Amino acid sequence: MISSSLLSISQSYNYKIKLDGVADPASAKYATDPIRELFKVYPTFNDSTDFFEFNSNVQVGLFEFGDYISAYGYSMIFFYREELLAKEEEK
Repeated sequence: MISSSLLSISQSYNYKIKLDGVADPASAKYATDPIRELFKVYPTFNDSTDFFEFNSNVQVGLFEFGDYISAYGYSMIFFYREELLAKEEEK
């Protein structure tokens, strides 16, 4: 039997984000750094849809992200967050 002190609940979120003016891998390169800094993951840029897509344990809301990314000179066009089921992880 595993003691509850050895388990932690890990919440995860799928994100899909589109930024104004980011429509190719070259422009996405510069927007990747602030996204990576906030979400603690490296986002994937899908150049066929112009979306950044990634999974992170960091929960950020629509307005929080909009304020954050505007400080870097970007405007958010689309923001989607899907909360995934929490899973227990053994420590």
